[in-house]
Amino acid sequence: LPISRRLVLIDPGYEQPGEWKLALGATYLLPFNDIQLDVDYLYTKGKDPALYEDLSQEVVGATITGAPIYDFTNGSDNLMLTNSDEKPVAHSISFALQKKFDWGLDMTFGYAYTDAEDVSPMTSSVAGSNFDNLATLDINDPGVGTSNYVVPHRFTFKLSYARDFFGDLTSRFTLYGYGYEGQAQSYVMGSQDLEGDGFYGRHLLYVPTGLTDANVVFADGFNSDEFFSFVQSEGLGTGYVSRNGTNADWSYRLDFRFDQELPTFSDDVYGKVFVKIFNLTNLLNKDWGNANDARFFSVQVLDSSVDDQGRYVFEEFSNRTVNDLYEQRSLWEARIGLEISF
Repeated sequence: LPISRRLVLIDPGYEQPGEWKLALGATYLLPFNDIQLDVDYLYTKGKDPALYEDLSQEVVGATITGAPIYDFTNGSDNLMLTNSDEKPVAHSISFALQKKFDWGLDMTFGYAYTDAEDVSPMTSSVAGSNFDNLATLDINDPGVGTSNYVVPHRFTFKLSYARDFFGDLTSRFTLYGYGYEGQAQSYVMGSQDLEGDGFYGRHLLYVPTGLTDANVVFADGFNSDEFFSFVQSEGLGTGYVSRNGTNADWSYRLDFRFDQELPTFSDDVYGKVFVKIFNLTNLLNKDWGNANDARFFSVQVLDSSVDDQGRYVFEEFSNRTVNDLYEQRSLWEARIGLEISF
């Protein structure tokens, strides 16, 4: 069997990463209609964030745009766990409104906004994939960027109505819904000629100003019309795209639950029947209730290389999207059950 040459080590000066957090919260009863407002803010600042560097690779040149070109100069794949000097920050703020009516209806509405950075998302359990699965312009000094795990906007609501239709036995109808913007992911191009490990496309996509951009050579047969149509449809600006600068599609969903209390079996035994419908949205319309998320790996849309002048050579375009539809999570499901408490 072939023996892997990939070595993994820990920086002798490695420090345990940490975070400073500031949390502020308040609850306020609005002076009209007895509506309760909850507000929370969380500020986070990273300290000594972890990342992997490849000690085998060093900068051997630069592209015409100034981006570094790496290559193996000392063996192959000597990955070291170390710390970054960067201090990524995150902001999260959320609001919740709650209202209870005397006639049995409870209402809750919430919204959360998150903006968070990281140096390395550390998506995996081993050094190699943690090092490889990071969209960047500089493999050993990636800097900070939008975190892979950010959900920028999320809305939630809950309606719950309870009434005793059968004596003192309570019937409860609950409708819960949410909508959120998908997580972030990066559009990238090929790593060939940009690093020693050029098998994996992870260098942030360069978007030329047009067919005459001096930083790019379009290979014969390259479908430039389809490429620039893609750029326009995705709303990408010129130059390098931002790391995790594109979000997956929004997801929306409604869940429904009905609970009916049963007559007591004894003083200490209680029961109820329930019906749950997960993703009622999809039950109402098969095209609704889709669960979307960003693809796990960076999305390579270009096979590319670098010529002897440091220009990017655009060889082949693949029309792909960061969005990943989770089919199983997008289907509706119903459950009927009996719950006994004692």
